[in-house]
Amino acid sequence: MDFTHGFLDWVSRQRLKYSIGFNLTDDVCAAILALPEHVWQCAYDADRQPRPGAGLAELTGMLDLTG
Repeated sequence: MDFTHGFLDWVSRQRLKYSIGFNLTDDVCAAILALPEHVWQCAYDADRQPRPGAGLAELTGMLDLTG
């Protein structure tokens, strides 16, 4: 296990909220474009107000994230 996975496992055990990111490869971009419109949800800012033009959707099952 590398440091990143170990750190995220530790953070999860602490019940802390976190966000991670990664590069937008061709596979990731294709998965995003393949998501149907109905799965997208509104994104909110730190004040719990909708962020205009921002959205989120789950695409984990559409990608090979084993690495």
